[in-house]
Amino acid sequence: MPMIGPTSSSAGSIRIGAARGMLVLFMMIGLNLSRGQTPAPAAGAPGEPDWLSGRSLKPTYTEGAGLIIEHRCVSCHRPGEVAPISFLTYEEIKDWSLSSNTPMAALIASREMPPWPADPSVGDLANSRLLSETEIELLLRWFDEGLPRGEGQYEPETQWVEGWNIGRPDAVFELPEHTVGAGVEGEVKEFVVQTDYAEDRWIVAAEARPGNEFVVAAIDAGPLGSYRPGNSAVVHGAGTGRLLRAGASVLVRVQYRKDKGFEVSDQSKLGVVFAKDASEARREILEERMAAPAFTIPAGQAGFEVKASF
Repeated sequence: MPMIGPTSSSAGSIRIGAARGMLVLFMMIGLNLSRGQTPAPAAGAPGEPDWLSGRSLKPTYTEGAGLIIEHRCVSCHRPGEVAPISFLTYEEIKDWSLSSNTPMAALIASREMPPWPADPSVGDLANSRLLSETEIELLLRWFDEGLPRGEGQYEPETQWVEGWNIGRPDAVFELPEHTVGAGVEGEVKEFVVQTDYAEDRWIVAAEARPGNEFVVAAIDAGPLGSYRPGNSAVVHGAGTGRLLRAGASVLVRVQYRKDKGFEVSDQSKLGVVFAKDASEARREILEERMAAPAFTIPAGQAGFEVKASF
């Protein structure tokens, strides 16, 4: 359990319960959820992430808050990503916090940020974005004390590669450019990616990136990755991966959505990282979509449940 060090402030710690979301809804729209290996935490009490374990933290940027923001926020809050503002530096965070009409503390306390509506009571999801109680307590104390910088310099643990969340890909597959016509509101386009590898390869990380986020609603590319807004990358756990067969042809399905009246072009791309040791024994990760494609929510009904299984 990480420890939060003392400060000069007399403000008490604040503990916020997790909001209960709708996991079923996210399964229907295809959010990439991966189940972890540890027992499920109690609802409202996400477990501590591995990178936080055993650390002594203080409510300053260099000694605690910077670490949490790097691991929880910067994947989206940096140039070229879905968030409109960058949190790569202390100055960027403080400037936005002081000028914004929506305080970061309020977004964290309400669990609106980081976005993750899945219900923690259903199990431990390995790629969960839910902040733990320790993280929330430290960040709220940091905001309450005026965002102090702290001693020394914060050295990021992650070397971000602009344009990617999986680091530098070993291979990038670029889809053909596609234009969605002016009279079209939504459509699904299928492409075939022909790989030319002479031997099987293990994919240990994959990312699908839309060329135009305004029009791309989803990308499904099997072992080469998937995309939903705010969720484009997956890094497989140790000893696992997706097996890409020699010379495989991969079907890629891109869902486009926009308003009628103008045409929009897109050229999405897929990036993968291969296992460095191809001979290492791995368990293959299999995917099975759970979906309930046809249902109608009755008007005025306060609670409506849709189930899917495989």
